[in-house]
Amino acid sequence: MIKDEEGEGCNINGSLEVNRVAGNFHFVPMKGFHHSIIQLQDLLDLQTESYNVSHRINRLAFGDYFPGVVNPLDGIQLMHETPNGVQQFFIKVVPTIYTDIRGRTVHQEIRIDTL
Repeated sequence: MIKDEEGEGCNINGSLEVNRVAGNFHFVPMKGFHHSIIQLQDLLDLQTESYNVSHRINRLAFGDYFPGVVNPLDGIQLMHETPNGVQQFFIKVVPTIYTDIRGRTVHQEIRIDTL
């Protein structure tokens, strides 16, 4: 975020399709621009003023929906008293097979750790 956007927030909505391998994804507060050689630290250096990293996750799901699924981060709200900072979630999606009464199988289990 840039100074002229102070007090504003954002909403993120979308989906990612990834291979079943270890990986990561990031959400970073910044003004939108593109440059082929910019580094993460360069983006952080753009913001010398403070910004609020408090957030709410309405829904974060992995895999297909099935009745009774529990997505551990759904509805979580984290308020930060101090400006700036980083919130990290370590998410482990464990292959688990569920079979419903119609014989359909669904695969997933999610474990979340935060720092």
